[in-house]
Amino acid sequence: QLEPAAGRRKSLRRIRQTVGSRLMPRLLIDGTELTTEPKGVARYSYQLIDQLSRRLNENWSIYILTSGMEVPQFPNAKILNFLRLPRLSDFVKGLLAIPLLTLYTGADVVLLPMEATGITLGRPTLAVLHDIDELIVAAGQQHRSLGRQALEYFRGRCRRSMLQNAQLVIC
Repeated sequence: QLEPAAGRRKSLRRIRQTVGSRLMPRLLIDGTELTTEPKGVARYSYQLIDQLSRRLNENWSIYILTSGMEVPQFPNAKILNFLRLPRLSDFVKGLLAIPLLTLYTGADVVLLPMEATGITLGRPTLAVLHDIDELIVAAGQQHRSLGRQALEYFRGRCRRSMLQNAQLVIC
């Protein structure tokens, strides 16, 4: 369900008010899909981070959660800070790493460039929806065990909850 234009403006106004109260606003981005040879979501994440690093003024701090040893080079990397973690499952990353890093970095806004599980501790959240998970999961469920189906159900509930709580969802 898409939010009416007035609701989107209200959400963006809340984000501006939240970050406007800090001298150095902080943005946490889930960049775990970044690679040196980006495709799909990795390419989208790279371009998004590149544009943000160019367009946000220098008093911003952008913290990027990465899971690879090699990350691509960004031409305007002055405001970028990379937080390297080992490759984590979607649940561990969304339910443990993202909340802890939100607190650690003091993030004012959290950007999740893929439809993942994520708890952002009440921070304004921007979520990007790429695929319709229910259709993808339903297409592959014929051969899944009962345990796997339960896991997919829980994962879907967590993702829907994150999207419902996001201030802005980009499709």
